[in-house]
Amino acid sequence: MGELPGVTSAAIARRVPINLGGRSSSGIRVDGYQPAPDEEMSITFNNVSPDYFRTMGIPVLRGREFSERDSGGTPNAVIVNQTMAARFWKGQDPTGRQIHLGPDTLTVVGVVKDITYQELGERPMSF
Repeated sequence: MGELPGVTSAAIARRVPINLGGRSSSGIRVDGYQPAPDEEMSITFNNVSPDYFRTMGIPVLRGREFSERDSGGTPNAVIVNQTMAARFWKGQDPTGRQIHLGPDTLTVVGVVKDITYQELGERPMSF
């Protein structure tokens, strides 16, 4: 699709912003982060291809976007939004840090700007 005249970028995503079809969320563990006893340790996530953030106009604030080298590679790459970065790594650079989502260990390679994801007027969520 990216080869078509007038197409500047294309990407694939499991979900797109303002998608009323629900969301994917899962419990996580973050290296070096001690949750409060009643803190819910779950995040919303999406599976996206390289160029997703550029295609959607979502700025990368730190680190990098996904690339082809991240497909099926080890360690698994993850990009977090600024709300998640502030929640788990307040005042620190999260790139290179690890989170555990189910049996998978993921390495943060970038931080993107918060966006409206579920509905207009929502508060930013860890993503």
